Amino acid sequence: MPNFPGPYVITFEGTVSGQSHNYAINLKIDGDPSPGTSETAISTIRRDLSLVNVNTALQALIDLYKVRFSTDYSFGGAQLWKVASQSFEKQFISTLSANALGTNAGTVELAHYSMYTFRTQEGGILKLTHLEDVENAKNQRTYAELGGGEQALVDFIISDQNWVLAYDTSYPIGFIRGSYGENEALFRKRYRDT
Repeated sequence: MPNFPGPYVITFEGTVSGQSHNYAINLKIDGDPSPGTSETAISTIRRDLSLVNVNTALQALIDLYKVRFSTDYSFGGAQLWKVASQSFEKQFISTLSANALGTNAGTVELAHYSMYTFRTQEGGILKLTHLEDVENAKNQRTYAELGGGEQALVDFIISDQNWVLAYDTSYPIGFIRGSYGENEALFRKRYRDT
């Protein structure tokens, strides 16, 4: 059976050196907002069942991301979607105003990825992937081998304040590893599709 997104998804873009990357984050929403509902009236549900405004939640997550990205990297274009059950069909709900620039003085590592893998409450897997951040490694790392910004992201994702869901619709509760390398599809797009 395929892994379906949802029940809600936030999509946003990261852009660097003329290339845009689409990011998608699964989440639960309190209530059932209709299309066009203001972002100020929508809350997401954390693992501890407390609520946080969806735009505030996204901005806090991007704040954890941006320390891994060059100052040339911009985040923006965020939207909230409702996903039809057991499908990939999305219905637009709201535009979010979360925007940020990367804050790392390091060099952009073109065609590179950094992936953080977590175990979920239901025994599944959540993978968070960053494309073209400042990392240039091609290996795997344990929690103790991660940098400070990476550990802060991991600590949040496995905390009870986290609102990010895996495709199995449960929250991540344990960190497995960080993996780093070259993204072949992105490499082809950057260097071979001319």
